Amino acid sequence: MVKRGMVAVMQKLEAQSWVAQHEWKQLYGTDSKHHQHLETRWKTLYMVLKACGYDPDHDLRNQMLHQDIKGRGLALT
Repeated sequence: MVKRGMVAVMQKLEAQSWVAQHEWKQLYGTDSKHHQHLETRWKTLYMVLKACGYDPDHDLRNQMLHQDIKGRGLALT
């Protein structure tokens, strides 16, 4: 089933930011300013979801974590 609407978008953004900060932490540690920015972004999206009464989609997080970078739907900059 495909989720639609604002909740699905917020859950996808939260999952992407969780994966980004998780992978950065594994590769480079937590001592950089970039990691702090990634973690702040993830915590902000997480708290917005929780404040609206929704939970993060843990299955989506795990699915994204196990996909290669091209399969995540991230725009290349």
